[in-house]
This record gives sequence, C-alpha cells and structure tokens, in this order.
Amino acid sequence: MIEFWLLPIALVLLAGLVGLRVGDDRFPALRLLPESRFAPHAVAFVAMLVIWYVWGSLRQVPVFHDEASYLLQAETFARGRWVMPSPPLPEFFEQFHVFVTPTFSSKYPPGHAILLVPGIWLGLPGLVPLLLNGLAAALLFILVRRVTNGWVAVLTVVLWLPMSTNLIFRPTYFSETTSSVLWLLGWWGLLEWRDTRREKWLIVIAVCTGWMAITRPLTALAFAIPVGIVVIWQIARTREWRQLIRPGLVGVAIVALLPVSSAQSTGSWRVSPYSLYAKDYLPFDKLGFGLDTTPPERALPPDMRGMAEAYGPAHEAHTPRRLPRVLYDRWHWMFVDAFRGSRLPLAIFAIGAIAVLPAAGWFAVGGSILLTLCYLGYAHEPSWSVYYLEIIPLFPFLAACGVWAVWIALWRRGNVVRNSILRTTTPQAALAGVLICVLWLVPARRDVMRAQRGKAAGRTYQVSFTNAVAKLPEAQTIIFIRYAPEHPIHTSLIANKAHLPTARTWFVYDRGAENAALIALAPKRAPYLFDERSGTLKRLRPPGS
Repeated sequence: MIEFWLLPIALVLLAGLVGLRVGDDRFPALRLLPESRFAPHAVAFVAMLVIWYVWGSLRQVPVFHDEASYLLQAETFARGRWVMPSPPLPEFFEQFHVFVTPTFSSKYPPGHAILLVPGIWLGLPGLVPLLLNGLAAALLFILVRRVTNGWVAVLTVVLWLPMSTNLIFRPTYFSETTSSVLWLLGWWGLLEWRDTRREKWLIVIAVCTGWMAITRPLTALAFAIPVGIVVIWQIARTREWRQLIRPGLVGVAIVALLPVSSAQSTGSWRVSPYSLYAKDYLPFDKLGFGLDTTPPERALPPDMRGMAEAYGPAHEAHTPRRLPRVLYDRWHWMFVDAFRGSRLPLAIFAIGAIAVLPAAGWFAVGGSILLTLCYLGYAHEPSWSVYYLEIIPLFPFLAACGVWAVWIALWRRGNVVRNSILRTTTPQAALAGVLICVLWLVPARRDVMRAQRGKAAGRTYQVSFTNAVAKLPEAQTIIFIRYAPEHPIHTSLIANKAHLPTARTWFVYDRGAENAALIALAPKRAPYLFDERSGTLKRLRPPGS
C-alpha cells in the first residue's frame, strides 16, 4: 500500500529532479511549445482520435434510450420539420423519451439535435459529437493555458481525457457533448470580456447561455448565475448598461425557440415536452423529492413498466433530509473517477493547489459546486455522472496546478510570488511536464483500450440484432419485437427512423393478435417476429394468407 502511494509521487518528484539538472539554456523551445497557436488544434485532434477509437464508428447504433431519442429529433429537424406525424396505431411504436401521439417527436429541448443535423445530412450521425468533443478539449486547453500556462494545460488534458466519464459518455449522442462546449466557450467569453470589455464577447456569452437553455435548461441555470453576477457587477461599476442590450436580445431570440418547440410538440407553448412526457409515461421522473405515485396517462409496455419499478425506490428515498449524503456521493464518484487506481496520490497535489489557485480557478470551483447543487433536485445514481460532464475537468485541473506549483517551488525556492507561480514557466518545468505526460501514457492507454472493449461489448446485442435485420431480403419490413421477461430495461431494440413511410424497417412491440391490424395497414411491408428469449427472427404470415 505504501508503494502504491509513493510511486506516483515519486514519479512527479523524479520528473522534477530531472528537470532540475537541466540548465536554463537547454531546450528553450520546449517551454514555448504549448503556447503555439497550433497547440489547441493538436489537442482537439488527439481528443477526437481517442473518442473515435473508443466509439468505433461515426454511424454507431444508439445504445442508450436518450441517444435514440436525440437521433430521432435530429432526423426530424434534418427534414425541415419540428415534429413528424403520429405513426399508425401508435401503441406499437412506443419508444423511450419519444411521443407517439399526437406527434412523433422527442421529449427533449431542441438545441442539441439542431447541431446534429449536418451529420444526419451526410449520413454520419456521429460526426458532430466527435467535432464537439474535439472542441471541448481545445477549449479546456485554451482556458487553462489562459489562467495558468501551456504546460499546466497539457497536464490537465492528459489527466482529464482518460477519465471514465469521458470515455463512457463522450462517444455517444448525449446532449452533454453540446452543453460542455457551451460551458467552456462561455467561460472563455467571460475572460475575454473582462479583459477587453468588447461587446462581441457578451454576445458570445449570450449565445452560449441561450443555446444551453434550449439544450439543458438546468445546466444553463447553473452556468448563468455566476456568469451573470460577474457581468452585472462589472457593468454596474462602469454604468455601461447599453452593452447588455444586443447580447440580451440575442439570448432572448435563442430561448424563444423553446416555446415554439413546445407548441409544435405538445400543442401549447406553456407545456414543455419534457413535463408532458413525464405525465404520460413516467410521472416520478422529474425534479422534486419523494415518489410521485400518480399513474401514467398511457398504458406502458413491459420494459417501461420495468423502468418505473426499478427507479421508483430511488425517487422515494430522494428526500431533503438525505441531500447532504446525495451531494457527497455524487462528488465522491467524480473524485474517484479523477483519482482512481494509480492516480489516487495525485489528490494530494490537487489539495495543495488550493494555496496557489487564481481567481479564475476559484470561479471554476464555485461554478462546479453550483451545478451539482442545481441537480440535487433530481434523483439519479451517482455513477450517472454524464450530468456533470461540463465540470469533471476540475479535479485534473487542480492536480495539474498542484504538481506544477511543487516543481516551481522546488526550483525557485521561494523566489516566485505565490500568485504568479502557476504562470511561471521554465525549461526545467517543461521537461518535467514532458516526462510526466510520457509516463502517464501507459495507464492512459490501458484506460482507453478498456473503454473501447467495454463500448464494443455494450452494443453487441443491438448491433447483432440490427445486422440480422439488415440482411433480410425484403425492401421494407416490420419487426415485431417480443421481449423476454428478463429483458434489461436499459437496452431497447425499438428505435425508429423519423420518417416512417420511407423507413426500410419499422421496429414495433409484439402485441399478439393485434399485430394483424398493423400488418394490414402496411401490406407492402414483410412482417417478422423477433423472439428475444429464443433469439429467433421468423417471417409471419400476412392476415388472410
């Protein structure tokens, strides 16, 4: 156990000692390497390469229910429509997080799906998420470099990218790939505006806040509060209130898409699709405490009933009295993710960074805490850390700052002012940074390869089913899906294309004798039954044959 703790610390100190042996006139270019204008591009490229490798394809099947809903929404927008017409006999087409009546549409706000549209047009639905992940990495690098130095930024990215939250949730169609970019871009805009007072940066902040509001409203609230306080406080000091007019109008114009989307999906701009879906299907799945036992408006298929039964106890136990424990559990999960295994000793450096953290760093700490506080009103497992994708760089950032502060303190022996220690860059520290990054490639490679295998295994069932259906000889088919009683609630085979008339396959629930009615409505489609228990896919006889 002692060796386990000492090894990472020894590596940090060893890198520092190696650097100490290097004179100031050796490797001068190394110090400036991360300051290059091409460095963020390199970071983005590496991040995209890692995410693409873990994901395996830009045409990957959606594994989580939410992903399928976002893709349906993006396909709808790609056709220039807000919603699609309700399918025939909607009860066959029930799908998690999707309305089947009075429209065929997603329950989610439109911001993320709008951005996915170019990838849908190109037949590469994973393209935009991949680009967003690269942009998030580049923005993180730029932000950290801005408030500290380039090598602290490199260390931060190297520690951040292999985190399991990234490797699990970034190679997906989840909306957090959008909101994490907006979060970091908005912070960058705030730094630029603080230094330049140029109105265009307020517009950037307004765009980020507004688009986040139509993507993940609760996350937008957590972002807007501290940013708004800083902006209003600075504007009040200078009394330049006119600077807020155009950014405000831009933000309002973007947020105005929400009531438009609601009116199209629910028939009323006052009723959000998210809340209506909860009322229709999962009344307990909403902000609040305790379990809402109101029965759903619609009759649920078996797997949706299983979801309600599985998550009901968690919501019932989610009470105000337990909030301190809930908050601890969620932060503990993020801490373990950042400092799992051989990384754990680096937590010492993260704690030490508190002594040298700049004001921007404390702003990041405060914003991160606020995001977790905002989500305290929603019951979820601590492991579902995708809700905090925007803030998981915090721990790697603190660890990188702590490591750098130790190196500079050792070499300069108190000759550096505490407030500038993270901005100080020397050839020795740069060399130490290179050594640590190279050494950390070993566990990082292991983490990435493990995540790639886990992703591949997690989608095997759905990929095998999809491939089997794709090999059917008929031009158009209906697949009636009969789930086994032990069917896992997080795995769904029912994920339809937005435009059902031209879709090659309809994936629907098996409803026994009622199947004949749907078959009769689509006589040109060859009907098949997939029985999950036996794993068979067999042709059904059309009615009357």
